[in-house]
Amino acid sequence: MAKKFIAIVLIQTILLVGVIAYRHYWVSTGEKVLLKTVPVDPWNMFRGDYMVLSYDISRINLTKLGIKDEYRRNDKVFTLLQKQADNTFEYSGISHQKPGSGAFIQGRVTNVFDESRWQVTAMGEGGETKQFELRWFSGVKNNEKVLFCTHRNGQVDFQPFTEKYTPQCSKEDQMFAGAVADSHEIKEKILSAEYGVEHYFVEEGRGSIDALAKQGQSRAGEDLSLVEQGAAPQVRGQGGQSRLRVEVALRSDGKALISRIFIDNREVK
Repeated sequence: MAKKFIAIVLIQTILLVGVIAYRHYWVSTGEKVLLKTVPVDPWNMFRGDYMVLSYDISRINLTKLGIKDEYRRNDKVFTLLQKQADNTFEYSGISHQKPGSGAFIQGRVTNVFDESRWQVTAMGEGGETKQFELRWFSGVKNNEKVLFCTHRNGQVDFQPFTEKYTPQCSKEDQMFAGAVADSHEIKEKILSAEYGVEHYFVEEGRGSIDALAKQGQSRAGEDLSLVEQGAAPQVRGQGGQSRLRVEVALRSDGKALISRIFIDNREVK
């Protein structure tokens, strides 16, 4: 009985060591690409003992890519990646089939849906024009005066002027007041995907990550810089939102593992 127990423990240990060794080999030999995450509030990216990550490539605009192919939930997909000037990678296409060349990441479709957005052009009192993209825009006619408030996460809200009401933006917002010159609705098809790198467990490094998050939160109003460290790009941001970049190692079939994480100008150890 004792021998059987020892054998079971030994087999489990060998399997565990094998998994760890393979993951280390994967990270060491895989093609490294640096991915942008969506804007992050440093206090909201923690869920217990792991970080919840969402990427720019998690949301693919099929209409902008001119893709007519049909995609369904749980379909396996290959997202083509193109390197940008700041050393990060953005999506340049998507396919049901494994690409023959170039960088790509393998994922799974979580949703496909139609989305509307509004493109609005406004003219300021000095004659300057500015274009905004909003999730919705209604109740305002051309030549009516509107206040546009651009938040730190890039989202834009609007408030119309009336005879009895002068709208205001919050102190952290960028504001622009002008008369609506043009507005039109744009309908697009959006694909959401996951790539197996949306959760990063941080049991052992929790203290250092918390410190970095708190540091990012306390820097509200400062101009942050992500200094190039290894594969980390030159990225600049504003406000209390941390600039998070994730380096992943790609296997030949496109499957990915997280290899490094950068918050603002520091690599998380």
